[in-house]
Amino acid sequence: MVKKISEVLLMNRKTRKLIGPALYIMAGMVVGLIIHRTIGCSSGACPITASPINSVLYFGFAGLLFSMIMNSDSDKNHKIEEKKGIEHINSTEHKSIKGGETVGKIKLFYLKGCPYCKKAEKAIEELISENPEYGKVEIERLEENQNAAEIAKYNYYYVPTMYIGEEKAYEASPIQNYDSIKASVKAVLDKALEAQV
Repeated sequence: MVKKISEVLLMNRKTRKLIGPALYIMAGMVVGLIIHRTIGCSSGACPITASPINSVLYFGFAGLLFSMIMNSDSDKNHKIEEKKGIEHINSTEHKSIKGGETVGKIKLFYLKGCPYCKKAEKAIEELISENPEYGKVEIERLEENQNAAEIAKYNYYYVPTMYIGEEKAYEASPIQNYDSIKASVKAVLDKALEAQV
């Protein structure tokens, strides 16, 4: 049950943005409580450690500030990497070009560590081995944390999500099993092939 909940939270785009700061705030609050219990301030002269509430709130706020700094550093690193032209591409990426021409381009939005995204990748591999025509479809993979500016242009809630051009062709659902994901991915690949016929 806990694993299923964590998988759904990973899929949910808005929830993921809240998890990081929430964890830093909770860690800060725990540190504040530990400091109050171990160091404390029996005289009441220190406004932060004299009261457990003040200590927890102060260090919780410090945790929030720390999470904001970490996110800011992460965004700067991604911008630097983009300027240097470093591409972060999934190792299982398939970009097959036949006769110098590609067929229907798909944008696949995913998140590292997302179990549903791994199932979608497995489905793509299987479908290409079953029908080599699917190998003609160019798939551009965009990892959410590394392509925030690009992803902001698209409207979706769960990953993996697949677009053909500007049209959303597939968005995963937390209730999908592997067979359902594979069928959905197949439908997207079929549509991409038809778009170029």
